[in-house]
Amino acid sequence: DSAVPIHVLTLIVIREMPTTFWWYLLGSACVYGAVVPFWFIGAKHVALRFDMSIAAADVLMLFPEGSMVIVAPLMGCIIERGKWSLVKRLRVQAFALVFITCAFISLAWLPLPPAPVTVILGVAYACAQNLIWASITLATPPGRLNICVGLVGSAVNLLPTLIPACLFQGDGPTDHTVLAAVAAVGVS
Repeated sequence: DSAVPIHVLTLIVIREMPTTFWWYLLGSACVYGAVVPFWFIGAKHVALRFDMSIAAADVLMLFPEGSMVIVAPLMGCIIERGKWSLVKRLRVQAFALVFITCAFISLAWLPLPPAPVTVILGVAYACAQNLIWASITLATPPGRLNICVGLVGSAVNLLPTLIPACLFQGDGPTDHTVLAAVAAVGVS
């Protein structure tokens, strides 16, 4: 391995990754791609949709990140104590994604107050995000953890960068509703 140039070795290793890992990477990227763009610029949608100040909407958008502070250590303890398999982790993550989808649909179209919906979004995203990183060791081939973490880390940041740039060109509430709708589809 040491005689092969690093870029060639990296491409060889990437090509040898099992299909399971690529599905895991794609799912992880979709979760981040659905939530993170809304989390960054969703305050404007919430402010316009629910007739509130940007400052008040910004406070609501703290729930996705703030929820992780509480949920992540609890999830870690529950996962370790229960010795969850990859299948169980993915099932629980799918359950969390149902709540994320419902939260986005509510924020886009339903007349529900935004505060409890953003709390649901935050807790569900904290669970899903935590399960992504808590499951990576089970989704990677032996001896390839570091490159797999790098690939997943790159993938989860790609869509949050591209989606706002591609979909979010204007200032109207329609653009924000489209973003919430795309996010709901992304996690589905």
